[in-house]
Amino acid sequence: MLYGINSTPNSRFSKAQTSKKMVRINKLLLATFLSAPFLLSSCGIFSSRPEAVNITVIEEFVQPGTTTLTEVRSKLGAPMFMGLSNDGVKFAAYGFPSNLVKDPNASFASNLLRVKVPNRMTPMVVKSVYFTLNDDNVITGIDYYGASYIDTEKINSWNEAERKLTPEEIREPTAYTAQDIYDRYFELAANEQGITVDELPDKVKTKEFQHCNPHCQTRRGAHEIFGTFKVTELAPKKLETDKQLYFFDNNPTLPANLK
Repeated sequence: MLYGINSTPNSRFSKAQTSKKMVRINKLLLATFLSAPFLLSSCGIFSSRPEAVNITVIEEFVQPGTTTLTEVRSKLGAPMFMGLSNDGVKFAAYGFPSNLVKDPNASFASNLLRVKVPNRMTPMVVKSVYFTLNDDNVITGIDYYGASYIDTEKINSWNEAERKLTPEEIREPTAYTAQDIYDRYFELAANEQGITVDELPDKVKTKEFQHCNPHCQTRRGAHEIFGTFKVTELAPKKLETDKQLYFFDNNPTLPANLK
């Protein structure tokens, strides 16, 4: 069997029909392959790293009222996207995800027997930074948002143990293992229901949240901070002065001199 096409002599498809189907399939695969770079680039510019992101170092080189967006880009690269709120607030959004892709305990951290066993479970922490700008693109303020979750996949994708980070957690340069992410989510869910973690139902522990990647998380944070907004520029074009960021490279998300 090949893509559902029976290749035996008794097939109800003629050789000509089979050939036409294979041409259509090959064209579809080619189109998917050619579109892959676009799909990656359209997600915005962000890099993922196994270490925790120390977001507070940004405050060491950004002085609201003085620092320009061009100067920020020379340290952090191009924003993930540019936005404009309904209230007329212009801002540049950056997302800095970290993941422990080598965490061997990710699939066991929830301590649950699963009917639906995922193929992949990746602990994720996303810290997003939003620079508000005036008409001259001078930074006027800095806002933060963060989330932790388990990026989970089994045919389709979803998030587990998703939780908004506290302001203190956003500023902590601490890496979270899968166990950390589950434990903190269980504690929050139990507190909200007024019960202990041991009393927390399995259906709450394994709740499937809508899949939301780092770009989605950064947009979600923008909605919380600025309300309704529109993206005025997605993955802005790189400037010659930009610090270049790469997907899953060996370089830290933040420049070495800012760690």
